[in-house]
Amino acid sequence: MAVTPMHLKLVIGAAGRQARRGKIESALRLSTGSWICPLSPPIYTADMACDYRPHHRIYMSFFLRVGWYVSFLEPDLKTSLARTFNFSDPEEIRDLARRGGALDTFEAKQTLEQAIETGKGGLYLSLTEDQYRKLR
Repeated sequence: MAVTPMHLKLVIGAAGRQARRGKIESALRLSTGSWICPLSPPIYTADMACDYRPHHRIYMSFFLRVGWYVSFLEPDLKTSLARTFNFSDPEEIRDLARRGGALDTFEAKQTLEQAIETGKGGLYLSLTEDQYRKLR
């Protein structure tokens, strides 16, 4: 059985609880049958590699006219990317934000909803290399 990110969270969390109680163990037993020292640096596996992939930070702005007009800017907020979209439904904007990793917190979701109600807004997306290439 492979060590998954959930296993690591459980092990690191248990080690932290043990340390706070003053009962630092020399090792913890995982369900995989392997031993891990709670004081050693975290082990990164291939399952976790997707969290550390290179990304491009892009600003997506949108406003409502006849439909929803969406454009993209580089982080300097001056250089625009060639690709723009026109949508009739604001759900498409939510979908773009979701795929761009912009809706990771409750506050971000609320901010997007308020911007859609207002009829204009913008947010930063974290795009993969492939997503970024499609916008250029």
